[in-house]
Amino acid sequence: ISDAFVYLSLQRKLGFDHTYLPLLFVATPAVYLTLAIPVGRIADRVGRTAVIVAGYTALLLLYVILSSPASSLAVVAMCVVLLGSFYAMTDGVFAALASSELPAERRATGLAVVSTCNDVGRLASSVFFGWMWSRSSPEAAARAFIPLMAVILVLAIVVIWRFRTNAR
Repeated sequence: ISDAFVYLSLQRKLGFDHTYLPLLFVATPAVYLTLAIPVGRIADRVGRTAVIVAGYTALLLLYVILSSPASSLAVVAMCVVLLGSFYAMTDGVFAALASSELPAERRATGLAVVSTCNDVGRLASSVFFGWMWSRSSPEAAARAFIPLMAVILVLAIVVIWRFRTNAR
């Protein structure tokens, strides 16, 4: 789901003043910038696929926290760290994985297709999340995303594993 929905869910859950919302839009990239290079080095050592799976696992944990009744400043901090970690473990690493699999003469087009598909998926998820939120609550919407995210994560692992195995 969009970062804005994550931040608005946190704001509603904790009831903090909306004037603090912009700080979340600053804190998340700060976590990302802090972790991007170290995570890239880890991906080079242990493999890109494992790091991407870890990133989506961080996102799944974020949804679990959003759906929980827990409400404290620590919840906000955990969510910001998880979201920033998700970006650090997926943005550059996903591009590196796709680049290594795409033929050189179609690499730019392939990366554009990958990015477009990712963004269309985020848009669809955000629309669905917003629709669910309007019918219930942010916590209920996040709870609905947990099993969906878990299933998609397992499917992605299977597809990536088969693709990487067949490529060898």
